[in-house]
Formats: sequence, structure tokens, C-alpha cells
Amino acid sequence: MTEAQKKEEIERRIVFKNDKAPKDNYGAREIFYYETGGYFIIEYDTAKNAKKAVKKLTKDYPKAVVFQDRMVKLENVAKSKKINSKITTKTKKRGQLRDEPQGPPPTPFDGWDAIGLTKLKEDAKDWSGEVTVAVIDSGIDKKHPLFKDRLDRANSINFAIDSEDKTAYDDPPKAASGGHGTHVAGIIVKGTPKQVKVMAVRVFDLMGSSSIMTITLGVDYAREKKAPVLNMSLGHASPTQKEKDWMNDSFKKSLAEGAVICVASGNEYTDTIHSFPASSGLTMAIGSMEPHKGEDGKPDGTYVKSDFSNNGKLLDFVAPGRNIDSAHVINVEGLPEDYNYTCIMSGTSMATPYVAAEAAMVKMKHPEYNQWDVYAIFQDYAKDIAPEGKDIDTGYGYIDFHDYANDDNFHGKRYQGISTDSDFIKSMDDVNKSIKLNTKITKGDGELSFKSSDPNKLQINGNEMTIKGAGECEVIATVSETAKYKKTERHIKVYVRKGTQEIKLAQNDVKKAIGDKPFYVKAKLVKGDGKMKFVANKNDVLDVTEKGKVTIKGKGQTEIFAIAKSTKNYNRCVSEVIKVTVSAKKAVAKTTKKAAPRQIVLDKIRNFIAKALKYRKVKLKWKAVKGATGYQIAYSTKKKNFKIIKTVSKAGKMVLKSRKLKRSKTYYFAVRAYTKAKGKYIYGKYSVIKKVRIRR
Repeated sequence: MTEAQKKEEIERRIVFKNDKAPKDNYGAREIFYYETGGYFIIEYDTAKNAKKAVKKLTKDYPKAVVFQDRMVKLENVAKSKKINSKITTKTKKRGQLRDEPQGPPPTPFDGWDAIGLTKLKEDAKDWSGEVTVAVIDSGIDKKHPLFKDRLDRANSINFAIDSEDKTAYDDPPKAASGGHGTHVAGIIVKGTPKQVKVMAVRVFDLMGSSSIMTITLGVDYAREKKAPVLNMSLGHASPTQKEKDWMNDSFKKSLAEGAVICVASGNEYTDTIHSFPASSGLTMAIGSMEPHKGEDGKPDGTYVKSDFSNNGKLLDFVAPGRNIDSAHVINVEGLPEDYNYTCIMSGTSMATPYVAAEAAMVKMKHPEYNQWDVYAIFQDYAKDIAPEGKDIDTGYGYIDFHDYANDDNFHGKRYQGISTDSDFIKSMDDVNKSIKLNTKITKGDGELSFKSSDPNKLQINGNEMTIKGAGECEVIATVSETAKYKKTERHIKVYVRKGTQEIKLAQNDVKKAIGDKPFYVKAKLVKGDGKMKFVANKNDVLDVTEKGKVTIKGKGQTEIFAIAKSTKNYNRCVSEVIKVTVSAKKAVAKTTKKAAPRQIVLDKIRNFIAKALKYRKVKLKWKAVKGATGYQIAYSTKKKNFKIIKTVSKAGKMVLKSRKLKRSKTYYFAVRAYTKAKGKYIYGKYSVIKKVRIRR
């Protein structure tokens, strides 16, 4: 399958997230509901039909999340790698394979020892409990001896588009990914004791292709299987806001269940903000570090940021990422079953599993910790390799776990855990609305407070924020220092889009004739702050000024629009059309027929009561009817063919006595109102019929 065919197959799918299923199938071939994720997957025969359906669904369901699936390519994260395609007795060496013509391979960086995982692995070998790390990647080579007892085979799964076999999670040996997932998983396994397992969640196919939907399916599946740690050595440079919101929703659900999400920051040496999901406020963004070399060209025991590693305010930590020797898919025939087939790779993809391994160790010791509690532990053990404190090149530095086994005897003040929402995406449509900050202290005993980085855009009152202007700013959540804990901050980015202006027209259809005097079209800006003007289509029918004065030039039809200009807080807005029709002759006003006088209608009698009394008397009672001048009492012996027995002028109570009423006989009574207008009687409807048996 070519890349174009793969793209077509992916783009046939639509994500639809709404409270209810779509009422119509919109021409879909199939509709699936993914209960774990809480969304619908809609498939079409062609990508073109899917694109059309997105427009219709978006229009019909403006509050729903609707988007067409898109291809995501696994970038070449291996900046340096040496992988052998053939093997001889001269080049075969346990732990590494290489082609002789390529020259000597780079010296591997023992990252496990550098950050203390080698020591911690030994210290923790008898710890109780198991922790599974979900590796959302290209799969894991299940035949590799490194994973013999460390791969969660029962829960590993394949979501890649190249196969419908869910059990085909194996990292393909000749795939474009180059054994990426196997290498990542190998770093985790090598740095942790046997209690830590890896679970393959394959989302990349043989061509190194995946999609926004497929990756999110992997996140949801990891949550379904209750994986406490997720490793995502991947990124996407240009997701739409809807795609971000959708994946962030899955992250929120995972975090709510206590998961820790570690994500590669990217290898483009740019700001991490351009790589998603590292740029999500719900993940830990991991960059790469490597040994610093002295004047003699040898490592001097210190570390620096790797030149390819992304940076920026959103970068959280760094870990070993240059020249990492880890497991590689076994693509050579005739090797012993226990052959440790490896390769060297570099990238933030390699750095991320080191942090995931450290997260697994924390979760083993404290399974009750959530991501922000783990984050606080990482801050406790972070070592700067740049200016003190958090910086844009290395975040808080690398996490040194040499002494983590003795964490109960930690000396000094600790960082506090702060759980909060992801970055907020709002618009000026939310102006002056109070938005609650769902932020709380998960670890620590300080007092929580909030501050806005720009009060002109965002104001803070207690734990609520109020939008005031468009643009980008931050909410700084701060927990105060105490006797046991350090002052701790979390920065929450708030991006406020420009709002939508709204114009209300006084009229939409104007009819005039040649010779009519100039007139004004009118409109009102009911939302926004842009300067409004009127414009007309190019025409020979009329001229219109910016203030809406219209001068007729000739016969015909044209359109006028009201336009509100763009401002710093609102987008440009164009009103609905004002259609103007000019006829050849002056329009003569049509005479209207005199309206017929309103017909008088009397209400039906309400609350009618009839009760027999002694001596052939019947007690009657009903409420007056508005507009009535009198009332007719009718009776019958068979509930039909009623006859008027008495006429009265007032409603209320009365006693009816008539010789026509026979003792011990049953009669039916009803009452209706009447009035007289222009010499004619107008009658209302009869009341309900009441049955009465005359007493002796």
C-alpha cells in the first residue's frame, strides 16, 4: 500500500464526540461507539465523502467535537544509529551488531547508571507489587530475550492500520520505524527490576504511519487496562485545536485514574510548544541530555542538553538521549534464542522511557500517587545542568534516583503536588464569565493562591478567573512554603481567541422604485466593539455610504452588507444580506381589505354542578362566563335531544322546580351562556352533562 492509499484509508474516518449519536448516518458505511473513550467512529467509502460529512455534522452539532482523522508519521527520531543487516563471525559481538564499513560505532551512553537506575534496580529487587508501563509506539519484539519475562503479552495489542489482527503487536523487523518501540521498551526493562512490565500498544504500521485517532485509541486502551504509566515517544507538529481537545480529554480521564504520562519533547531544536502531546499541560515533556566533553574530548562527568532536543517553558525534565544502546528487533536469521540484539539510537524518544522507568519505580513504592505527586518527587530529586531552577533548555534538569530507595529518610524540604486543569482555550465569547480553576494540592500542606500574568487579559478572584481580553497569558498557581515543604508553582497557560461579533439588521428585504428619495438601511452591533460600515455589491442600481445612506441610480436588484471591523478582541464580522429591489415604476401601495370585525366567542360553562333536592327540586350551580348576558338550562331524559327548560340572566346558585320533572325519574342537565350582538344571539358551548335522579 502506497502512502497516498494509506492517507486515503485514514481520512475515511471521522471522530464524533457528543452526548448522543447522530440522528442520521450522513451517508456513512459504518458507525461504531467506543465506550471506553466515549466517542463515535464513523467510516465512509471515501475520504471525500468523510470531508463532506464533517461539514454537515459540524453545522448540525455545533457543540460536538467533529474532525476527520489525519495521518501522523513517526519521525526519524534516531539521530544516530548503527544497525546491522548482516552478521559475520568478525562483527558478531554480544550487545551490539554493526557493519564494518561504517567504522567504529559511537560510544554508548550508560544513561541508567548516570541517573541512578542501575543502583535503584538492585535496591528495589525485593520490593512488592507490579507496575506496567504502556509503550504506545511501533510495537515490541516479543521474540527478543530481553522481554522474555517482562512483556505483558495478555494485554498487548495492535491498533495499527496495516492489520486487523489485534494480537499482531510485534514490532515488525523491516518496518520504517526501525524497531523504535522495541528500543524504547528495552530502555525501560533494562533500568528496572522484574516487577516492572511493559505492555505493547502498537499504533504505527509498517510504513511508520499512524493517525490522531489511532494514537488516542492507544491512550484509552492503556487506561482501560489500568496501566499506571504511559510512555509516548512520539509527537505531532500541527494538530488542530479540536484534535488537541479530544486527546486531552483522554489524558484527563487517565490522570483521574492515577496514571503518569511521559511524552517526548521532540527533536527539532525548537520550542516544545510546537510538538503535541508534549505541549499539553497534562503530560510530562522530556528532553534529551548527554555527557559533556572536556578539552581532551572525553566526558568530564557533567551533562549538557543535546543539540537536537526541543526546549521552551513547557519542557519539564531531561534524561539520557544520545547514543543509547538498547534492544533492537531481531532481523537476522540463525541467532541463538538468548542473543541480545541491540542498536544505538539517539533522540528524545530515548530520553522519555528513562523517566517512565523512574515513574514506574515511584508508583511501585507509592501506588496511590497521581502524576502531580510523582512530579513533585521528580522535583525533589532533580539535578540542574543549567541555571538553577527550571529553565527553557533543560526544565528542572535530570532526575537522579541513586538514593531513591532511601526516600523515607529524605533530608530537606520537599516540593508539593499541584493538580490542575490543562491549558485553557477560551474566546472573547466567554468575556466576563467566571471560570472555575479546578486546582488542588495533592501533596503538601501549603496555602494555594493564584495570580494572573496579565490582568488586562485575565483577572483572578479567589479560585475563579474572568476573561477580559484576547491573547495569551498565564495563571500562576502557587502553594506557599511551610516547615516541611518548599514553595511550589504551576503555570497554567490561558489562550483567549478573538470573539465573534454579532450584527442585527433592521430589515432584510427592501423594495423601492426609480424616483424614490434617498433612504437609510439600519443595523445594530449587538456584540463586539468594531466600527461598523455599510457596503454594496458592485452594481448600477444604487450607491450606499458607510453610514447606510442609499441613493437609487437605476432599475434592478443588489445586496448591501453591514461590516464590523476587526479589533484586538474581536474578528471581522459580515452581516446577513440586505436585498434591495428597485422597480421601473414607483411602487403603489396596495390597498388592504378592511379587517372583518372580530367574532364574539363565549367560553364553555365551567364548574357546573347539579344536585337533587326534596319535592322535585334540583339545585344548580356554575361560574359566570365573561361577556354573557344570560344562560339557558337544558334537560333531557336520554342524554340527547336536550330542551330548554329555563333561561336566567345571572350565573351562580339557583333551585329549579318544574312540573315537567317527574318523581323517581332520571334527567340529564346542561347549561350554556349566550349574548346578543347587532340583533343576533350568540351562544357558547354547553357545559358538561350532569345526571340527576328526582326525589319523591
